[in-house]
Amino acid sequence: MSRVRLALFLILSHSSVLAQTQPSINVMTDYAAIADAIVLTDVSNTGTILHSPTHQFGSADIGKIVSLYNGGSSFGNGLGAHFTITGISGTDAILSGTPGTTVTNGLAQVCTDTTTPFINARNFLISKNPTRYTFNIPAGVYCLNSTHWLKGITNVDVVATGASFINMTSNAGYQIDGTAMSFGGDLFSNAGDGPFDPSTNTSGNFINGANINDPSVTLTTPADSSNFHVGDDVLIFGFDSMGLPSYPPAPRYFEYNTITAIDTCAGTVTLKNPLKYAYNPQWVDAAPVYGVTTGKPRILDLNRPNMHIAQNITFTGGTFLTWMGSQNASARQVSGTISISGGRNITVTNVNATGIFVGQTDTANVAGGTYQLDARGDGYSELDKIITTLNVNGGTFQNLIQGTGIKTANFTGATFTGQFQNFAETQIYGNDTFATDPSLSANYLMITGGSWYTPNQTFTGNTFKVTSGIGGITNHYNQITFSVLSTPAPTATSLAVAYSSGITQALEIGEVLTGTGAAAGKKFTITKFFCDPAAACVITGTPSAAAPLAGEVYYNNLPPNPIVSSGNKFVDATEIINVVAPSTTPAFDVRNGNVQYFSLSAGNATAPTIAPGTVNGQHLGFIICQTPTSSNIFGWPSNTNQAVAPGLLPNLCSFMPFTWDLANNRWQAVLPNGGSVDQPEGVVACH
Repeated sequence: MSRVRLALFLILSHSSVLAQTQPSINVMTDYAAIADAIVLTDVSNTGTILHSPTHQFGSADIGKIVSLYNGGSSFGNGLGAHFTITGISGTDAILSGTPGTTVTNGLAQVCTDTTTPFINARNFLISKNPTRYTFNIPAGVYCLNSTHWLKGITNVDVVATGASFINMTSNAGYQIDGTAMSFGGDLFSNAGDGPFDPSTNTSGNFINGANINDPSVTLTTPADSSNFHVGDDVLIFGFDSMGLPSYPPAPRYFEYNTITAIDTCAGTVTLKNPLKYAYNPQWVDAAPVYGVTTGKPRILDLNRPNMHIAQNITFTGGTFLTWMGSQNASARQVSGTISISGGRNITVTNVNATGIFVGQTDTANVAGGTYQLDARGDGYSELDKIITTLNVNGGTFQNLIQGTGIKTANFTGATFTGQFQNFAETQIYGNDTFATDPSLSANYLMITGGSWYTPNQTFTGNTFKVTSGIGGITNHYNQITFSVLSTPAPTATSLAVAYSSGITQALEIGEVLTGTGAAAGKKFTITKFFCDPAAACVITGTPSAAAPLAGEVYYNNLPPNPIVSSGNKFVDATEIINVVAPSTTPAFDVRNGNVQYFSLSAGNATAPTIAPGTVNGQHLGFIICQTPTSSNIFGWPSNTNQAVAPGLLPNLCSFMPFTWDLANNRWQAVLPNGGSVDQPEGVVACH
């Protein structure tokens, strides 16, 4: 090869390497961000003079922001205002104003407001879309006076390992403006980079009825097509599942999509992916909240002039700290939390925060990290509505609540403490640890159903830390019983029931209604339904036998075996519970474990025995489980008192705690609520 050809080859090869290198920016070196926040733990003031006996103020501190916290209880002691240092003298700093309360041995966060460099970096990244960039945030503690410093970015990898953030906007009027970081914001808001303003909200535009797998939707008013553009992301949604005033709205059916073509004359919007759900034009709108409603089928553009959905983002590392200056209790709770809202395909990895909020997002991925309350008890975590898929892989979460309006929630290798709620339609738990507090969840370790339609739950290889006195592992799902109305009159393919919020949450296409009493033996499979809060819920479907009649009673029934479970274990403080082999005459002994697990797979267990306790007040708990097909009886032996018979439903586990009553030589059932026990419903089966 000649020297010229070799040189050309080397140049082309080097150019190829450069082309494959992802471009990057650095918020410090490229935008002059400053990470200089410190926390002083011993401050006091006399008028405008702030004193710290352990800190020497220097000329570089002039112009910095000071936020004060006067100690004491968790809330209400932040002094709110951002004071500025105007002068210094040794261990004293002169503030721009006088705190409303004299500070004694309080806390102070002192830092440079570095919001502008972050906003400038964000604007640059938005301008470079669709080119993918790396956004480097070096180690240090940053003070920001905006929750929107990443809002609307797309195709960005944020690397913040070693960086910490203090969000000084937590006196905001709405929660979404008080979190430490938000990606896309609120889908229905047109407030842009400003604070959430309900007067700017939109519910989108009406569409005609549509069916599953349709390639397009048609706007009810073709002229509305001017609000949409090819390439825009959209949200298609309808049917109010909440039945109560709610924000964000709670559509039962929703899906994110992308526009590929628009027929402006016909008002037809062609979509990248076929529809996942059918949309019924008979659905009725709920009362609006903050100017937004759901019910009738709609389409909402997510690339409006003042709303840009965030997409394809990874955020790695970073610690988010509570702002001490907030005077507002609820705002203090969220000032150290992060928000994954208003996005498609957002991933956060190894983030440490006082909480996490996920809502209004197509796919959210959370890997590792900790989301726990800080030392003062500040922090908040919530999952809330219009979430297609949530994937959690590892991490520790405290008080993760709500979970309504999620299609699929997948938890793997995570640890949960405090309270846990999840109402996703499909729930997958694998190798998770639940060290939750049953006193926070009606004596259950987790709440995964209630009246919400949660038909698919899978538990594999999880660890449940149980204590005597809990009512069960999960409440799973409550059946709702209702009577067929006479008006409108039932037909061979339709029936009407009285409207309630429980009905709107529980009905689903494909669900089977089962008759009871005079209607015993009848079944009715739902194919379509709509609910009018001012009238009734009208259900269309297919009967298995005779048509429904007015006055007959039905209850909603999940598909067979909605809970799938294997390889789970139950532990107390240190040991795995005693698993007793299936038998019709099982023998239990507290010396083998203070919680006994028993499956009724061998048939009715009418003659079990329980060995006596060893000391007065000794605890002993029983988990008695049906198989997916059994309804077998378990008879408590004579040396027990007030024990409740385990439930007979297939796939049901029942928990019964006892203490040893030495004076009467018997195991005394521990009954919640002052002496009565409700039979546990839908507790996870483990075989």
